[in-house]
Amino acid sequence: MSETSRLISAGMKKICSDFNVEVKEFGFNKSGRRAWQRVVQDRVEAIHFHRRGSSYGSSLNNSIDIRVELYSRETNSEDATFEVMHSDMIRKADGYVYHHRFNAKSWSTYDRCLEELLLFTKDFAEPWFQKQRKSKRTIFLRTSNFFKK
Repeated sequence: MSETSRLISAGMKKICSDFNVEVKEFGFNKSGRRAWQRVVQDRVEAIHFHRRGSSYGSSLNNSIDIRVELYSRETNSEDATFEVMHSDMIRKADGYVYHHRFNAKSWSTYDRCLEELLLFTKDFAEPWFQKQRKSKRTIFLRTSNFFKK
């Protein structure tokens, strides 16, 4: 494993560990290396971190750029279809993008990244999950074994 890959791996472990401590406030529990889930009413709701900026698994540089993926499905659903939302095009109330990246070598903007991941969870993910609970309409269909039963 290259030095860059080791740095990226350690950085992802740290951001996931620190996020895990804070996201418990919202009722989420760790369900995978980069995943958290909870059950609310009749839905399983999940957050997953996808690291962008790699080529066939190898890190291209020291930057960690996280795509937050939100998933929601009915608890009594026997099939694997669920609703999904990605953070790519989501903007904060002020119009700026959420800052979901940091440098794993220098740790530059790490604190900001963690703060903005939590801000995204509070300001966007929570209302999105609430909307999914009220709606029976499927926005996107995916088939996956992402959710643990």
